[in-house]
Amino acid sequence: MNRIPHEQMAFRLQRMIWSKETWLRDHGTKRPRHEVEDQEANLAALKQASADYEHAAKRDKDKAA
Repeated sequence: MNRIPHEQMAFRLQRMIWSKETWLRDHGTKRPRHEVEDQEANLAALKQASADYEHAAKRDKDKAA
């Protein structure tokens, strides 16, 4: 399996974050509270992973310079 570069991972995670935020905004009030809480926890995990990958991508660029 080929590894996805840190910069691409950060970009893809940002797309997932946008999707999750959109779902929560559009459907969160229509779903049971436990589902919304689960999706909010997933969103927090995506945001943390994205920040980690953005940091790694910056480190990669700094190392290459």
